[in-house]
Amino acid sequence: MRHLVLLASLLIATANYAQRIGSVQLTDIDAEFIDVTADYLGNSPSKTTIYIDYGQQTKKSFPSKEYILNENNDKPMYFYSEIGIINYFYKFGYTLIKIYKSDAYPKKGFIFSKTPLKGNNTDTQDIFADYKK
Repeated sequence: MRHLVLLASLLIATANYAQRIGSVQLTDIDAEFIDVTADYLGNSPSKTTIYIDYGQQTKKSFPSKEYILNENNDKPMYFYSEIGIINYFYKFGYTLIKIYKSDAYPKKGFIFSKTPLKGNNTDTQDIFADYKK
């Protein structure tokens, strides 16, 4: 009986820590590629909100609250560095394939893939060389 209670407690704790985009849990996204846009609050990367576009249908156009990565309590999940964003999605099985800058806002984009791309363009050095241009 103790094992059953312990197992149930662990399952509930795990379910309560799930991140969501709109009403979809991050682990339930059925998309090969995702576009993650980092929005630097106050032009500083010290507290960054991210918007995720995986081709979902929404009522509002990008960017809106329906694209923000939220904790289970509907509060935005914040990142404190760009490498933190990359490492976070790597834990979910995504590979970084491109970083791009937005000219209009203090925003930066990251394209991730669930499947590593084949060929020479998967070299991390090449990815960051494109970003610096």
